[in-house]
Amino acid sequence: MALRIKKGGRFKGKCHNCGRVGHKLAECFQKKKEAYKEKEQNVSLSSVSGKIAEDSWILDSGASHHMTGDESLMMELRDGPRTQFQVANGEMVESTKIGAAMVIANGKPIKVEDIYLVPGLKANLLSVPAITKKGFTVVFKENQVTVSKGQVHLSFKKINGIFIGKVQKVLDKELQEHRQLGHVSIPKLRELKEKGLLDTLPEVHCEACAKGKFKRGRIPKESDRKATVVGERIHSDVCGPFQEKSLQGNSYYVSFTDEYSRYSYVQFMRNKDEVTKHFKQYVVAMKTQLDATVK
Repeated sequence: MALRIKKGGRFKGKCHNCGRVGHKLAECFQKKKEAYKEKEQNVSLSSVSGKIAEDSWILDSGASHHMTGDESLMMELRDGPRTQFQVANGEMVESTKIGAAMVIANGKPIKVEDIYLVPGLKANLLSVPAITKKGFTVVFKENQVTVSKGQVHLSFKKINGIFIGKVQKVLDKELQEHRQLGHVSIPKLRELKEKGLLDTLPEVHCEACAKGKFKRGRIPKESDRKATVVGERIHSDVCGPFQEKSLQGNSYYVSFTDEYSRYSYVQFMRNKDEVTKHFKQYVVAMKTQLDATVK
């Protein structure tokens, strides 16, 4: 008589991880859940490190707090609660400072508070859970994320698979005072120092002031060099959109004029993206009608 061995059946022992009866350590759901959370946290921090420019803020749904490793971005920096964070290489780093920073999204600067200064962190992270905790609504779309609350509407564009916003550097004290005084000139600063209103004469290097002193180059009334053959130089212009569309539904027109022969070619368009198509047609027309090649 052959002995039959019954296979299968529920494991009646105790799990070495959670202590519950009915499954083994390899089958423990709690252990798998902890491993997944740890893996998710490592990805959220390591996948952006070293690949994104230092002048960007990354919108991270896996980060628990706003974090940065760049102290120059911080304002109102103060002592904060001692908090442990795991950086890209897996090392645990302690943060003892907290402050605020200016983040630029779709051209609008906004002050973000409660940002932890984490030494060694190579990326600037904005926490989605921390944003929603402040009462903001975060909506993820294919190529952008919208953050809104009341009259505040910000959007973060998708670049290389992640959503980022720009940073705004904190101005030093002298440059900040220079701007508050209406970009006052150096002679005026000397005058203020002589009157005892300034202790020292600050050395201010203002980019806006330097650009404001640029002079526009001379625009000649006539060209120094004129075309000598047909097709050597073409002048083009796009006009529109007009308030009223044509019977064919056109709102723009593009013109091409040969400088030497004054031969003009005009085409009407519904959208500006048709310019390339009409230019190619113009090149063919120049060749067939004038036997000229556009250079």
